[in-house]
Formats: sequence, structure tokens, C-alpha cells
Amino acid sequence: MMRASPDPSPAAETVDLELYPIADRRRRVARALIADSRQALSRDGVVLLHGFARPAAVAMMVGELVTALPNAYRRDRTTLGIHVYPGERRRRPAMR
Repeated sequence: MMRASPDPSPAAETVDLELYPIADRRRRVARALIADSRQALSRDGVVLLHGFARPAAVAMMVGELVTALPNAYRRDRTTLGIHVYPGERRRRPAMR
């Protein structure tokens, strides 16, 4: 079986398009992968795509994260995720 030549696009540098052929969503294999992923997300609340990002891209992302981490917002205590925006009145959550 003859393999297609590698995709030179920037997406191909990050995503393993041979393992996850999503570059052309008109292709049946891409549509099937997307449909399966949507179904898994709906059913499980998460989609695991092992090997989706190429190792070099993962290493670059880790490097960026390590560099940015000292500037990340950090809080040592847990709080409720209630946000009040300007102009909004604070509402108490309904008790059930």
C-alpha cells in the first residue's frame, strides 16, 4: 500500500496526521474519527487521543509551560467557583 506524502502544513508539525487524519474533513476517515470523538465526549465527558500531538510538539509545549509557570496565578486554598462581574448582583446558589 502506498503512503501519502507527509503534510507540510504547520498543523502536521504538531499533530500526527497519519495516526489522526483530520486535515481534510471531507474524507470519510476524518469524518468517522470526528464522529467517534464527539460520541466519546458525549458519553464519557472526555476524549483521549493518545499520540495526537507529536513528541517534539509536546516537548515544546512543556518548555513553554515550565517557562510560564513562575508567573502563573496560584492559590493555596480551595474556593467556590463563583464569579461576579461588574454590574451583576451577587446571587447565592440555590440549595436543593
